[in-house]
Amino acid sequence: MPTKLMIFIDGSWLFHNLSHLREIFQDPSYVIDYRKLPELIKSKLSKRVGDIDIVRTFFFGAMPINKPGFDPTPQQNFFTFLEKECHYVLEIHDIDFKNNLEIHPVEKCVDVALATTMMMHAALPGNFDIAAIVAGDLDYMPVLRRVRFLGKRTMLIAMKAHADYAPSNEKLIYDHTLYDFDVMYIDDNLEELRLVREKKLRVCDACGEKKFTYWEGEQFYCPECLKKYAEKNKPMSRKCTMCEGDFETSWRGDVFYCDDCRDKYRTGKW
Repeated sequence: MPTKLMIFIDGSWLFHNLSHLREIFQDPSYVIDYRKLPELIKSKLSKRVGDIDIVRTFFFGAMPINKPGFDPTPQQNFFTFLEKECHYVLEIHDIDFKNNLEIHPVEKCVDVALATTMMMHAALPGNFDIAAIVAGDLDYMPVLRRVRFLGKRTMLIAMKAHADYAPSNEKLIYDHTLYDFDVMYIDDNLEELRLVREKKLRVCDACGEKKFTYWEGEQFYCPECLKKYAEKNKPMSRKCTMCEGDFETSWRGDVFYCDDCRDKYRTGKW
């Protein structure tokens, strides 16, 4: 019977450290191929435990809203790619700029969402045997300890320090009570994880027009159709199902909860 693996990715951490990876790889256009990342983790673990079944790959990220001059189209397209082509489970949280570029809102919820999701699945019998976390923040230490307390095994995917910059907290890396496997460093696998782009002539799945593109996904949409999609899915005002307050969000699901009500739900304080 294969060992069940769940992967939890702090997407905001990966995004903010892309320039670090580009500097190491010495290529300003370097991009991670997110289709390869879960398979690489699986390959590393299979050398230790044998047959591995990736049950889910979770991606936690953030999206600016109410930011003057910000075009959400590329980020929305990226999230669509993760969901449709890579089969990731996404949880994206809004960063509200309140139409003011002079304020610098703090990104909230990503680390809490990742930790609570991991803890929830660890507490449910049979959901996973190993949790692999792609992250670098010290805030994840408590959840890793508790997940191991429940009898699950854990693995960290981190980045090495380079020059005067350390994308992964040293305490998180070197606390060997937190993990059951050696730390896997993205830096050591940059070539394997690199997205290789080749320009091809493809037919847009929406309008049928032919366009040259580097897009590698199974589905392809031309820039005009992508703009129409972004316009259709731009942030809008919605009423929270729980507190009935009005909030602006990019979430399109049938049920919408504001950040406060979502936190209450996760912590069982409803």
